[in-house]
Amino acid sequence: MFRDLYEGAHLFVAAIRIHEHLHGRPPTLEGLAGILKVSQEELSLMARRLSDEKIVTEVVSGTGCRYTIGDHTRIEALP
Repeated sequence: MFRDLYEGAHLFVAAIRIHEHLHGRPPTLEGLAGILKVSQEELSLMARRLSDEKIVTEVVSGTGCRYTIGDHTRIEALP
């Protein structure tokens, strides 16, 4: 569980980077949940908020939704 949006954003973006490094492709919520040990439901709420803030980008395809890093510098503007 994340203490606040700022911490959650940093951890979410870091998990994307780790997953891409280990697996060579953007992660799904399931992949991020495995790294962060957080429920997919909680990550879904975080992903939606970060996507609205343009911090992450959702890549939707026929096989599901994957996440890439958008403008990570916008994290610093979060409360």
